[in-house]
Amino acid sequence: MFNTLSAGVAFTGIAAGFVEEMVFRGVILNALKKRWNIKVAVIVPSILFGIVHVLGQDFSIGSCLLVIIAGTMVGVMFSMIAIESGSVWNSGIVHAIWNVVIIGGGLAIGEKMDKYSVMTYVLNSKDFAITGGEFGIESSVISLFGYIIVAGIAFFMIKSRKN
Repeated sequence: MFNTLSAGVAFTGIAAGFVEEMVFRGVILNALKKRWNIKVAVIVPSILFGIVHVLGQDFSIGSCLLVIIAGTMVGVMFSMIAIESGSVWNSGIVHAIWNVVIIGGGLAIGEKMDKYSVMTYVLNSKDFAITGGEFGIESSVISLFGYIIVAGIAFFMIKSRKN
């Protein structure tokens, strides 16, 4: 269990979260913002972020679409956090914490027990939209609503700061 958790925290959690944020929000978002505008700068890397999460996976078409939609929305959420805070480090911290908790072995939410996680919540549902399909809870409709809420809060904070 220690090996799983330490690898999950160090590599899957912290390293992957920060590297993805540096690439998608730090490099791509800022380059597109300079070249075009903020809308393009948020949307394009967010869609790429969603697509990257299905590469190499043997998912059904439905799961692929769900992951791309959820991945795009979480990309928008991370973008809004970076823009609102003025730093990609903040979206990196949120991303790393999410990865540590959900992917790195802190908390598993799914259709069955996960013996490698510290805590497991077993969903009492087989519904594709609730479970997130083959990718898991991160691509569920429940998570999607969470991403939208956080992105919306950041968006309104940005708007209120401009006024």
